[in-house]
Amino acid sequence: MDDRVERTVEVPVEPERAWEVATDDDAIAEWMGGSVRLDPRPGGTVEFDDPRGVTRWGVVEEVEPARLLRFRWHDRDGDRPESTVEIHLEPTADGTRVTVTETLPSGWPTTAAESMAAVSVRWERTMGAPRLAA
Repeated sequence: MDDRVERTVEVPVEPERAWEVATDDDAIAEWMGGSVRLDPRPGGTVEFDDPRGVTRWGVVEEVEPARLLRFRWHDRDGDRPESTVEIHLEPTADGTRVTVTETLPSGWPTTAAESMAAVSVRWERTMGAPRLAA
């Protein structure tokens, strides 16, 4: 059985605007705390360099603009097993519900899952940031 880390935030903008932020390299870097290069199309690549010097690399598997982005990624050095990240956007009466889920392999250490949960808190701040109004 896989382990999942999930975070949901509601933002007061239309899904198209939330999508722009969810697929913007600078916004993702603010969320993750490193540098990001994302090509948000099926077969596109995602590369993330965290502040500790760890590089994660992956491939975008599915894209439904303003609805879903899914990619698989892993550490280039092999210390972190492959996981899947899904970003779902759902229209609500007041804007958009954004849910970020990372599915981790079975047996992933609890401390790592807790770390992922902490990263998701930064996601909520990023999605709620003034950049959404721009």
